[in-house]
Amino acid sequence: MEYKIEYAQLKRTMSIIFENKAPYKIMGWFETFPSSFDGKQRTTSVILKKQKMLPYWSQNSLKNEYLREELGLR
Repeated sequence: MEYKIEYAQLKRTMSIIFENKAPYKIMGWFETFPSSFDGKQRTTSVILKKQKMLPYWSQNSLKNEYLREELGLR
């Protein structure tokens, strides 16, 4: 499923792609906006590739940095 938000005055749109069954996990999003450098429309995108269900608040220190590498965030 897709949810789309448009900000006409800002010439900006955002589309959020999510599963159509609970818990409706977000699979990615796309954002289109005018560049502040040249005014041309730019698009950024994010696509879910991996995930881990972990207790973030007890594993967010530098010693747990290997978890970011496992997710391809380095």
